[in-house]
Amino acid sequence: MDMISPNHKIVKVPPNGFKTINEFFNHVFEDKEMIWMGQNTNHLNDHDEIKEAMIEFIKSNEYCKYPPPEGFPELQELILT
Repeated sequence: MDMISPNHKIVKVPPNGFKTINEFFNHVFEDKEMIWMGQNTNHLNDHDEIKEAMIEFIKSNEYCKYPPPEGFPELQELILT
């Protein structure tokens, strides 16, 4: 949860049970069951089918720029199904 301090800076408040935001981040990051989907990260390299799909996607040169602000509808649908 974020709070605004008197000088208008956002103060990061860690979730209950964690002393700092970094402690919470490390806890989440170390969870091997979690697939990290943060921007500009790729923690899916344990899955061969995902690697192959990524390689094919790169070879296609279909998308080589930033995505539209609301994302790609096809990708959103594939993630949700």
